[in-house]
Amino acid sequence: MKIYTKTGDDGKTSVVKGRISKASDTIELIGTLDEFNAFLGVVREILKENFKEFLKFDELLMCVQSSIFSIGAIVVGAELEINLNELTKKIEKSIDEMDSNLPTLKNFILPGGNKLGSRLHVCRAICRKAERRFVSYTLELDLLDEKLLTPTFKKNIPEIRAYLNRLSDWLFVFARYVNFKTNFEEEIWKS
Repeated sequence: MKIYTKTGDDGKTSVVKGRISKASDTIELIGTLDEFNAFLGVVREILKENFKEFLKFDELLMCVQSSIFSIGAIVVGAELEINLNELTKKIEKSIDEMDSNLPTLKNFILPGGNKLGSRLHVCRAICRKAERRFVSYTLELDLLDEKLLTPTFKKNIPEIRAYLNRLSDWLFVFARYVNFKTNFEEEIWKS
């Protein structure tokens, strides 16, 4: 299969049920999900190369990457069955386990840390952007292209919203956990 088809040269791209403008809100959301997923890949590579003590998180990160692809597929019209409730519960359990080992957060902290922790903060920020785009996108459902607005998509909206929200919380706690376990002191925000 050729990588380039030249069919997008006119400013449109193919989705499950047709062609839409690359400037559409749909493609903006898909692009943000893709950006998030790509950066999760960077995090996984850094973890495997330099932070083997956190390898137990790699399987969950891989599940998250797969789920982000699934969300994107549903957004562009795929009739795909997903169950994010179970993954959300795993993430909540992971948050609770890591958080029980961390000092209580009493102030806002500056995003940063070591190579892994700082990139987890970037992932958190991109996840929040994806969440904002998703919420904005779904608030205007009556304006969406009906060919993309499948019953599967409508049904999964609350589950996807909750999942993206919890996922950004997990990335925040994961960043704090990595920095704490590698003795990187958090920097407190001073106004």
